[in-house]
Amino acid sequence: MPRRRKSLEEALEAERIALERQKQLEEEIQRNLERIYRENLENSLREKVLKESIEKFEDLRQKILQIKNETKTQSEWEKHTKCEWPDTKVPASLRDFLTKLKINLNGHWQWQINLWLKCDERSILTQDIRVPDTTKETMMKQRGPIGNFYDEKLQIMLKIRDEIRATSFNLLDVLTFEVVKHIDREMLSISPQMANYFHKSSDFTCFVWTFQDVPLPET
Repeated sequence: MPRRRKSLEEALEAERIALERQKQLEEEIQRNLERIYRENLENSLREKVLKESIEKFEDLRQKILQIKNETKTQSEWEKHTKCEWPDTKVPASLRDFLTKLKINLNGHWQWQINLWLKCDERSILTQDIRVPDTTKETMMKQRGPIGNFYDEKLQIMLKIRDEIRATSFNLLDVLTFEVVKHIDREMLSISPQMANYFHKSSDFTCFVWTFQDVPLPET
């Protein structure tokens, strides 16, 4: 009888130990499952944050590239169409200047149209720092007073006009000098004491008269 009781107790103890081990194993499995779930959740959140960050950085990078391209294009345009001081004595230089001036004006008009199309008074209401301020006031500051643009061009044109006028008068002086320098060759005698020169073209009229030397009789 004592031996049977001892065997029963041993069997019960072994079953208890087995149940305890099974419970520990189930708890370990549950902890592992919870850990894996938390890691997966954290990884998903981390992946989502990373994806959103990448999208934001890419959007910012595209905006920076757009600004750089616009700045580069504007710089190249201004360089190409810059109305540099022409050589007023060279017709080709004047024609090139006037052509670039027209291109510059057309480009300025188109630039203004594009500028006003970007105007948005609601742009300052957003909390997104990536959205630029495109209100009318900001755009006006970016463009500057419209008179400044035309003032610069008109100043160049007026200086060219003065230089062309001075060059034109100088050419007439040179023509007059060439004529009176060679009276016998270039001028027409209209009396023993006077000679003149007359030229008329579609652009100007030149009339020069002078006294000419009268040979004195030998005594």
